[in-house]
Order: sequence, then C-alpha cells, then structure tokens
Amino acid sequence: MLSTMNACLIFLAAICISSLIGASTAQANKGEHPVGRGATTHDPFRDHKNHSEFHTNLGLRHYNSGNLDRAIEDLTFAIKIRPAAALPFYHRGNAHFRRREFEAAIRDYTNALDRHPNFAMAMANRGNARSALGRLDAALEDFDSVIKLEPDNTYALFNRGFLFGKRRRYHEAIEDFSRLIELAPDNVRAHELRAAAYSSIGELTKATADMVKASQLRSKQRGE
Repeated sequence: MLSTMNACLIFLAAICISSLIGASTAQANKGEHPVGRGATTHDPFRDHKNHSEFHTNLGLRHYNSGNLDRAIEDLTFAIKIRPAAALPFYHRGNAHFRRREFEAAIRDYTNALDRHPNFAMAMANRGNARSALGRLDAALEDFDSVIKLEPDNTYALFNRGFLFGKRRRYHEAIEDFSRLIELAPDNVRAHELRAAAYSSIGELTKATADMVKASQLRSKQRGE
C-alpha cells in the first residue's frame, strides 16, 4: 500500500514539475520573464472561489437551508464578480422576498430583467413583490407579461387569477383558474379559488361543484 502511495505522489510531483517547466517555457517563448519570488501567482485550486457561479450556487445552498444572511452575502459577492449575470440578482431577490424586504426584491428582479428581458420567473416574482406592497396594477402587468411569453405558466396563471379575484374581476379570475385546472387538474387551491369567484357572481352550482372537487382532492392527497 505504501509503495503504491509513494508511486502516486512521485507521479503527481512529476506532473506538477512538468507543468511548471511548461509554463516557464511558454513565458520565455513569449518574451516574458518567469514569475519571481514574492510575486502573486495563479492558484488553480483557489480559482473557483473567484467564480460568480461558485458563489451563486453557494448562496442558493444557504437560501435552501434558510440562512438568508449568508445567501445574500454570497450572492452579492457573485454580483460584484460578474455584474452582467442575471441569476445572482434573481436569487438574491428571492432571499429579500423571503425576508419580506419587498423593495429590495423588486430592485433585484428588475436588475435580473435588465440583463435577461425574457426571464419569466423574475417577472412573476416581481409581480408577487409588487402585489405584497399593494401595487396591484404593476403586479398584473408583470403577470400579463409572463403569460404572454409562456401561456401555460401555471405559477403566473394562479397568481394573476388570485389578483383578479382581489380586484373583483371575477370572470377573468375564473378564466385563469379554469386554464390552470386544465393544465393541473389536481390543484386544490385553483378549485377553491374558482369556487369563490363563481360564488361571487352567483354561480352557486358551479361553486359547489368546485368545492366538492377540492375536498375530494384533499382527501386523495392525504391518502384517505
């Protein structure tokens, strides 16, 4: 076992030495001087720490574990490294949204959209942040834009239908929830909210049918 390990170490050392000699030769061929003692050298083992993608993924991991402060810290660093990237802004926006920092979330979603105008989830989540601040017209514009890009986006259909209900635009709410139910027949909340919309316009038979269906789905999901 030891002889095998020693052989591996000797092999790796030979590779490193060969790489250093090759790098020095390449510099000499270009008319450059080899790096002297005390100079800053490139460390391939630490290079990944300077990648925007590395910090974006690290921030997302912190977000998923509930550590929002660390998530925002890593995503901010990712943005500093690569300010043209849309994803770090989007994920940081989600972290701000989760902390109910809706203005900060809107800024980040807008920055993501400036860099990637057809980023549907950034539009939809900005719509939710605007809705949380009571900016319902602006929120509806975001959901409209998402559905124009992706007509079958169930997330946007649900949220726009919900907003239509809040604005007492019940027929439009019913249209969105009906389309959502076509795409996702087992969506309990879509049936419940469509029932509420039907009830609001006096369509009590349809409202009752939706509530019965929602109850059946809940029982099925609980395994009853």
